[in-house]
Amino acid sequence: MNNQLCPICEQTDYVKVHSFMDYRVEICGECGHGITLPRLAPGELDRLYDEEYFTDQYEACLPGEKELQRKKRQEDHRIKVVKKQIAHGKVLDVGCGLGFFLYACKDRYTPYGFDVSSSNKAYIEQQLGIELFTDEREVQEFTEQQGPFDAVTFWHSLEHFIEPTATLEHFCSLLHDDGVVVIDVPVHDSIDCSMNERKWEGWQIPYHQHHFSSTSLRQLISNMGLSIVDEHTYRSGHVYQRLKSKWYLRPFARSIAKLFRGGSMVVVCKKNR
Repeated sequence: MNNQLCPICEQTDYVKVHSFMDYRVEICGECGHGITLPRLAPGELDRLYDEEYFTDQYEACLPGEKELQRKKRQEDHRIKVVKKQIAHGKVLDVGCGLGFFLYACKDRYTPYGFDVSSSNKAYIEQQLGIELFTDEREVQEFTEQQGPFDAVTFWHSLEHFIEPTATLEHFCSLLHDDGVVVIDVPVHDSIDCSMNERKWEGWQIPYHQHHFSSTSLRQLISNMGLSIVDEHTYRSGHVYQRLKSKWYLRPFARSIAKLFRGGSMVVVCKKNR
């Protein structure tokens, strides 16, 4: 068992282990936070996010193509989350992938992206017309010259960083005092995880270095001096698929699945004043 401190609650009581080939996930007995072991060095993590990763995870498409418009519509629910808090302004998406959320933001906001890899830089900047930062110093210098952001978003990206507390602290420092930070992460204390166990798609080993529970996510936010102003979970994909497979339950599958906590949790936060 791992003897290091839990990065969220600083306890050493790890009570549960999941094994995945060359890796394992240990779960804190206090807050439920999980970490992937052995830990990867920053250089090793950077090499994971090469061009092959983006090819496997995303399908690039060009402006004017129907597929890009479809991907833009798929980001509508995320735009609604941000729109409830701010009507316009600069939005920084951290861990932006191929930038489809940023592309959807262009109708209302001034979007910018940040990613640890430069493999997606040419596509995002040349095809989507959005500036991408790949170094924290670059984005720091940008805010010093152009002013802070109105919103910072982490759509299934915070769990990829080796040090989520330091990462969140850095990017929150780039916000306006009344700006918002949106965090969407997989949560393993969900019915989707418990029913699928090691096959749950939210593990994504070794890319996910951290595995949040709803408790550890809330505690991280509290530790950061942030307040949650909005929170929700998605419907259970497991329940939805099971009900959808029965013709007589299919019309009710979506509504019933919303009653069960799915595998992801979204929180919208602001700085405490």
